[in-house]
Amino acid sequence: MNRNDLVAAVVQSTGLKAKDADNTIVKTLFEIMSSISRHEGVALMGFGSFHVRKKAARTGRNPRTGENIEIPAKYSISFRPGKLMKEMANASPSEIYSNLAVVRPATALARKTMHKPNQTA
Repeated sequence: MNRNDLVAAVVQSTGLKAKDADNTIVKTLFEIMSSISRHEGVALMGFGSFHVRKKAARTGRNPRTGENIEIPAKYSISFRPGKLMKEMANASPSEIYSNLAVVRPATALARKTMHKPNQTA
């Protein structure tokens, strides 16, 4: 699935306009990346969690020359899938839709609160 496929799927399942769905996806990914850039983890219940890990500096070897080289310290990102994602990876298509019923109530609630018009008193 690429970005266009994801946007089309969100449009079909939510009824949003393609531009709004694309903006929502881009902003969501940007917020995840912003959190990662601050070395904070991101946990999405059922989906999984992203963690930033620091790798220490070490000595490596150039495979061509055999020369020892210093590899500087750096940060890496790891992802640990959530329980629901693990279950869906091993599920049949009919089981996938029954698992989505677990996710849908939260999605429906988010959709209701997202589309409420601003009320002024």
